[in-house]
Amino acid sequence: LADGQVIGRYLVKGEAQSSLSADKLIRNEKIQTTELHGKPAELNRGTDWLRSTVIRITERDRDYVLTTPGAGEMRITFPTADGTSPPALLGLKWPGSLEFDGQTNTAVFTGLDNERVTGAIVHSPTSSSQLAADRLELYLQNKEQTNPANKKRPSEDMMSAKTFFKPMGNRTLQKMILTGR
Repeated sequence: LADGQVIGRYLVKGEAQSSLSADKLIRNEKIQTTELHGKPAELNRGTDWLRSTVIRITERDRDYVLTTPGAGEMRITFPTADGTSPPALLGLKWPGSLEFDGQTNTAVFTGLDNERVTGAIVHSPTSSSQLAADRLELYLQNKEQTNPANKKRPSEDMMSAKTFFKPMGNRTLQKMILTGR
């Protein structure tokens, strides 16, 4: 679809400005997949970002799967479930892979045999927690309860911020499981 330096910027009414940057953008309509390739490829939404050499977005009915088949890093802000506490900021770096599944509301980050998933959660300006694991699983919940019958399919809005990066940041963090040796 595009080769060379690919830069996009999206403004969706009521949403934080989003952008993408990559050396190559590949779209396969037959399998409903978009790939960003770069050194690194990057997705941004407001102050949140995701970076990896390959970012793959595969559309599915009512949502999508976002994967990085290799190492990457991200910073994402999760609103609190009650909305009264300050949002939690999560920064992660993974050497293995990331898979975010929008239908099951799960994100799995993997390490390698000799390198772990690392990161930090900032709870407040004076409180944070460090983390390290061979595998990290995040279980999320939709911030806004929507009727799935009325939800727009990703293919109707593929090149928008809503499809590219909103889903993880528009959900609250319910549970985190760290697995190690």
